[in-house]
Amino acid sequence: MEVVGLSASIAALINVTAKTIKYLNSVKEASDDRLRLSAETSSLLPLLIDLQNQVDRTSNGEAWFDGVRSLGVKNGPIDQLREALVQLTEKVKPKPKSGLKNLTRAFVWPFDKEYCEGILRKIERAKSKISLAVQQDTFALGQATKADTARLPLIDERVSTIAHHTDNQQINERGEAKLFEPDLGYQAD
Repeated sequence: MEVVGLSASIAALINVTAKTIKYLNSVKEASDDRLRLSAETSSLLPLLIDLQNQVDRTSNGEAWFDGVRSLGVKNGPIDQLREALVQLTEKVKPKPKSGLKNLTRAFVWPFDKEYCEGILRKIERAKSKISLAVQQDTFALGQATKADTARLPLIDERVSTIAHHTDNQQINERGEAKLFEPDLGYQAD
């Protein structure tokens, strides 16, 4: 996936995550499941924002970007997480208040424990995949940096050789200049 498309996907995911958190926090009943979902969803935001910043600083051709790029494939981790959060958001999103059924919906937690556990597993799995992709890319960047810095001794040696030759050339030029200078301190008898 191109950097621009991946960045847009992550931005959309950040938006859905923020809405989900807002709706989860607006539910009146503070069940353990709601608190866990809210906490887990909230913990996604810093990870996603860091991921977006990394993507925005990257160009398409960088080899160490492969792990993060793989997150954006069709039906990949970003799509799966967005789908889970959209489903969650739709269930907790307040509906227009008309009728007794909608009035009671605002006060009742709409999920059973198994559904919550499933959503929590999807969020955890996505967070793990994102973290692993970032770690993979960080490792690849470290390897590339190591390969680049491995050439520094050779470059240093070449610079030293050039500096040595330049110093010798300057010494030779000064020596030749002295050979041709008249010695004004010499007096003939």
